[in-house]
Amino acid sequence: MTRVLGSKCKGKGGLTRITRAAGVIAAAVVVGAAFLAGCARPADTTTTGTTTRPATTSAATSAPPITTTSKPTTTAAPTTAKTAAPTGPSGELRLAVSSFGQEKFNPPANSASSGYVVMAPVLDWMFWAEAPGRVSPGIVEKWALAPNGLSYTYTVRKSVKFHNGQDLTAKDVKFSIEQYGGPKAPYSNTRDAIGTIDLVDDYTLRVNTKGLQQYLRAYQGLSSPMQGAVMPKDYVEGKGWENYEAQPVGSGPFKYVRRVPGDMVEFEAMPSHWRQTSAFKKLSLVLIPEEATRIAAVKTGQTDLAEVNLDSVPALKSAGFQTAVVDQVSFESYLYGAYDPKNAKLPISDIKVRRALAISINREEIKNSFFRGLGGPAMPAKATEATLDIDAPYWAKYFADLYKYDPEEAKRLLKEAGYPERFSTPAIKLYAHPIAGAPWLPQITEIIAGYWSKVGVRAEVTPVDYGVLVSWWATPLNPALDGANSMMRTPTSSNILVRGLESTFGSKGRLHLLEDKVPEVDRLIAAINAELDETKMRDLNAQAIKIIHDTYVAFQIGSAPSMVVIGPGLDVSGWTTPLPSPVLTHWVSSIKHK
Repeated sequence: MTRVLGSKCKGKGGLTRITRAAGVIAAAVVVGAAFLAGCARPADTTTTGTTTRPATTSAATSAPPITTTSKPTTTAAPTTAKTAAPTGPSGELRLAVSSFGQEKFNPPANSASSGYVVMAPVLDWMFWAEAPGRVSPGIVEKWALAPNGLSYTYTVRKSVKFHNGQDLTAKDVKFSIEQYGGPKAPYSNTRDAIGTIDLVDDYTLRVNTKGLQQYLRAYQGLSSPMQGAVMPKDYVEGKGWENYEAQPVGSGPFKYVRRVPGDMVEFEAMPSHWRQTSAFKKLSLVLIPEEATRIAAVKTGQTDLAEVNLDSVPALKSAGFQTAVVDQVSFESYLYGAYDPKNAKLPISDIKVRRALAISINREEIKNSFFRGLGGPAMPAKATEATLDIDAPYWAKYFADLYKYDPEEAKRLLKEAGYPERFSTPAIKLYAHPIAGAPWLPQITEIIAGYWSKVGVRAEVTPVDYGVLVSWWATPLNPALDGANSMMRTPTSSNILVRGLESTFGSKGRLHLLEDKVPEVDRLIAAINAELDETKMRDLNAQAIKIIHDTYVAFQIGSAPSMVVIGPGLDVSGWTTPLPSPVLTHWVSSIKHK
């Protein structure tokens, strides 16, 4: 399969126009040598913080290392004459990204982390992170758990102002939490975890929880960025959400300037910021779905940093550009509506068909060919090898056996299920789209469609904007998803398994792939959230994993490096990898002039 999916060409406001025509590149590449040994890697820095759970899980060894400490290097990069260092932010930083997600400047309504690529520069989070799995102070500077474990006292950082000049206080944090817990909020975590919130004084609030909620701070931080950004209460209530979306205000290192929807967003650095002041005066995000065009933009100086695929790295290095592995993301396949009675005549309603789809994929071939030997093993859905409270080596072996490539068995299962004759619509639609951190997902979707076709499945690849797909995740699911498939990615920073299980498989979750037909999963999710004993936690996670994966509504393919190319004028030595958030723009204020 060779089709690469793209989008229409649009002019970029404020930047020289780039033609964004999608090229045709091979979706399967020849096996290559592991070439990342010399790739640019930012030097790790020592961080401190409070861990959400003890990081005792040992990772399986088949995935490539992502914590090397070699400093980014360049070869034959252009040089410029030294000038006096500016006294404040200067120049422009231009990032090319593959997706804007939902492109909503309304944090409580945004249901995917990738949508925060356009919002992260403007906002601050209640809790920050210096490394995956660690909670460090953000807007909430200090926190204390009550002796009975049923409330947290949050102390809000003083002297922080929103971009409109208003002071950020405890009432803004309270207001923000209430928005994430509202009846229309796409995630149920906040709604299910928090009862009431008391304002103690201008900079202190008490958050009363529904039972023990050990992961609450993680939900309000970078590992789950959809529920932790702080918004200005008075501004939102005075202007309304529609006006807020048109002119968003936060307390982050950049203030919003303007945008061309579906094309670009422009920000201006604040003169100073409590966490880190940007070295760049102006930040521009440019949406370029096609990888070849993103690379061309960096090579010609139109942009300074862009997401890239592995197979582009050798040529980029030869041209003198830095490349960096910023994460090792898992990627998985979802089958929508399998448990919805109205889909009984669709193929994915039959577990034999779903199992056939899972075992007809040659994961080793994908790892060794498309990802040049640098892919990792399949893990539980919504997990990576760094996920807390699971035994990663055990699950790597478990899923290697469960998903062992067996096209003949897949054909037998399909025949036994009566495929295709028994089904009203035999074709299975595969929605293809890039996601921030996984720009290669459209190619992987094509490859999977090819495997399914080989065993007799009628697979139809359909390009879709990721923001549109996310808007279909609702209760009930949009009919466009009935019987369909899409791919998702899980970054290292999403290392709390139960959050992903709840949002994907729980009956109240945004995807609810099991509907309400497997109540044991809901019971286990509630038990996991309240359990403090690590051994019991692993046992509960294991029970949930096995019940969920026995349904075959979701199955991982493996993991792969998430990479960027860095222009000659940037210094990213301030980054630590894997990045503690899946949102690249959380870290733009750490980028310096070279």
